[in-house]
Amino acid sequence: MRHQSPTPPTHLLAQRHCVVAALFLLLLVPRLALAEDAPSPGVDPAFDGYSDAWTGAFVGLGARGGASWLASPFTEKSQLGWAFNVDVRISAVLSLVEAELDYGLAGHDFGETSVLHHTFGAFLNLHPLFLVNLGSDALWYAIAAFYLQAGLSLDLITRDGATRDLGYGTHFGVGLDFPVTDPDDGGALWLGVLYRYALTQVDLGPPFDTDFSTHTLSLSIAYRNNGLLF
Repeated sequence: MRHQSPTPPTHLLAQRHCVVAALFLLLLVPRLALAEDAPSPGVDPAFDGYSDAWTGAFVGLGARGGASWLASPFTEKSQLGWAFNVDVRISAVLSLVEAELDYGLAGHDFGETSVLHHTFGAFLNLHPLFLVNLGSDALWYAIAAFYLQAGLSLDLITRDGATRDLGYGTHFGVGLDFPVTDPDDGGALWLGVLYRYALTQVDLGPPFDTDFSTHTLSLSIAYRNNGLLF
């Protein structure tokens, strides 16, 4: 008569299976961790997913200075003055659309009276040649940097340091920037030129008209850091 070994109880079989599974996991988890930390073939371990090369996206801080003149009905000819601005500009990839915040100060002297003009503005700059950024050359970057500008402002104008009025302005302009240093090095110094027309609604009393229109031609210098803040 054949002898049959007794079958282990069910709870012992379950314990054996749990021990085997635990040993398997202890061997597998370290291997998965090492595989996750190991660099992929052909990829620089120091690469963090961002490129220093110019893509058209940037955050920039700049300053401008130039000449400002009035073209209003109360003047027999345009009066030449001065203008100074500081701005912050943020652009999306390829520089298709660019946002700008700007503070400006301009002065005009008419002999018997003088005007000081403060401007706090927000602008949108549109780059119609943005695709030229794909040229990967400083000349192409400069061509792509050509832009059309439109914006609104809150204006404070003082006359002879006493009479003042708070108004609003509409602005239209055209500009061009070009890099002085290499934009593909993470950031660059840029120079530019901007023409801007502004129409401000204020009331300074006679002989001034309520439509205080100015033309400004200025040169700019700015530093642009490649990429966005987020």
